Amino acid sequence: VMAAVLTRRITRVSNGVARFHQGDMDYRLEVGTQDELGQMAGVINAMADSIQENFHELENSKLELEKIVRKRTAELERKIVERKEKEVELQGLKTMLPRIIDSMPSLIVVVDPHARIVLWNQEAQFMTGIDEDDARDNRLFDLLPFLAPSEPLVVKAIQDGVIQKETRLEVLLDEEPTFFELTAYPLMAVRMDIG
Repeated sequence: VMAAVLTRRITRVSNGVARFHQGDMDYRLEVGTQDELGQMAGVINAMADSIQENFHELENSKLELEKIVRKRTAELERKIVERKEKEVELQGLKTMLPRIIDSMPSLIVVVDPHARIVLWNQEAQFMTGIDEDDARDNRLFDLLPFLAPSEPLVVKAIQDGVIQKETRLEVLLDEEPTFFELTAYPLMAVRMDIG
């Protein structure tokens, strides 16, 4: 009789632990007595309480993390859209700038910090007979040696980031004296080394 009662109590504890193991987090064992099995049931219930509390904390943390991830994802998606819009706008400006420069009646040459030609307008092509593709990446003063005396002025404009002017620059074009006004507009405020 005693063995049957003990076996039944052990079976109840074992079945209760199995229910909890299978996901019934709210199930608790009946303690009933203060003997060893009762104490074990109390310890198992305390462990189940702790596990259930940790599980709920993990669930709450998971939900909070998912919320943070959704929010951050939305922010990143918004930034991506804004960046794409700015890239489209920038591309439009990049397309428009050469058209504006080409429409100007003055000889306009854009150079990089090393005085290499990056843009050469139609008036420059007309006046020199040099196509923009042939002019690009050449040093301005190698391509147009008559401007060599003005190289220090251009270098100073680039290095100092300040507009430099030279009025009444006289050059011989086709054996004819021609006068130019040279203005160097620095497009960057950053000082660069010219080499």
